[in-house]
Amino acid sequence: MNVLGSFWKIPDIAGDANVVRTANVLNRVILIITILTGLGLIATPFLFERTLSSVLIILALLMTMIVAKLLMQRG
Repeated sequence: MNVLGSFWKIPDIAGDANVVRTANVLNRVILIITILTGLGLIATPFLFERTLSSVLIILALLMTMIVAKLLMQRG
């Protein structure tokens, strides 16, 4: 639970106001895209004819968002 709790948390970034504001916006964009990608993963079998290729593309996007979030957490 600690890993998931820290995933949703806004990272603590030291710097000037522009850097902190940019990090907050980037954090929100990453989280929104991650949530929408998860919903797309659930909806894929119902909406797309080529489910395997659609699932692979959505999983690749989801992994990219998770890696971006983890790199942002590290600073």
